[in-house]
Amino acid sequence: SVERAVDDYLTRRAAGEGAGEMAGYMDGKFGLGSADGDFGLTIGGGIVFDLNIYECDGMQDNAFDIQLVRLNFSGHVFENWFFKIQPEFYTYGSALKDAYIQTDLGAMVGGTGNDYFDGLKLRFGQFKMPFSMARLESSYDIDMIHRPLIAGALGGSRDIGFQFSNTVMDDAVTY
Repeated sequence: SVERAVDDYLTRRAAGEGAGEMAGYMDGKFGLGSADGDFGLTIGGGIVFDLNIYECDGMQDNAFDIQLVRLNFSGHVFENWFFKIQPEFYTYGSALKDAYIQTDLGAMVGGTGNDYFDGLKLRFGQFKMPFSMARLESSYDIDMIHRPLIAGALGGSRDIGFQFSNTVMDDAVTY
């Protein structure tokens, strides 16, 4: 079905139907996308910096240092395939935080009426381990820079692998 969807997209593009790409500020993020909605890419990130300003006594110099730059590239291909790539650049190197692909298995098969299967998602690559909500919460959404110490002591941050997940009973249970 992926090959058929790509062929349909290329055929429409060659015919000039829905071929216009869009770029700009969409849904609160900067991004790119196709006019038909089959492809989308959002770009974001964050910067951690250190600014030191001292009184004019000449003993210390003012300083501005960029400690960390984290970029987010996320998007979708067709309806059921999602991806995220999150590189991080810091003073002494760089790291790849997240790099994964996710698909909605229930939507690909079609509605079966079984809540435990219809919302089933498969994610594979490198991503946050589902250990605690303190770890799963985005660092852009928390007020304090430090996460709870117990979550860091007992569970790691990210790992490479695959994960099946779903939310059932009106979002009351997530597994």
